[in-house]
Amino acid sequence: MLEKYLKKENIILGLPPKNKWQILEILTRIYCKNVPDKVKDEIFLSVLSREIKLSTGLSGSVAIPHGRCKLVNEIGLLFCKFDTPIDWESIDNQKTNFVFLVISPEEATDEYLKLLSDISKMISRKVLKKALLSAKTKEQVYKLIINAKIRKTKRKKII
Repeated sequence: MLEKYLKKENIILGLPPKNKWQILEILTRIYCKNVPDKVKDEIFLSVLSREIKLSTGLSGSVAIPHGRCKLVNEIGLLFCKFDTPIDWESIDNQKTNFVFLVISPEEATDEYLKLLSDISKMISRKVLKKALLSAKTKEQVYKLIINAKIRKTKRKKII
């Protein structure tokens, strides 16, 4: 499913360490490289306001910042891997190696939530994270992500 959203040009490797606020701005600008400044600002504000409410840093060195914006026509995804882990105020207090930035139109709620869920299930696999840490090129990262299996979660039946 992720191949529908992730493009090779939206894979960023080796971004110099900064704080998460600067990184959010940098990644949003990279994602929005071909859109008017007004749209860039609106997308950045949607991601920023979400991050201010609650950190998107998950356990296991992953963050999934995300935002929804009325000026966006389709869901998009950007992946960033850091050479030096950064503080993302994650729930496990560990530093972050990977960021998946998700941008969505406001009306794409179901698809947006499914993508967030699929990313978090996929990246929970330790083998994949280890492979991503070792990957040196955008091509390697792209193949690992699009070929990754989404971990199935069992739902308990409520009687």
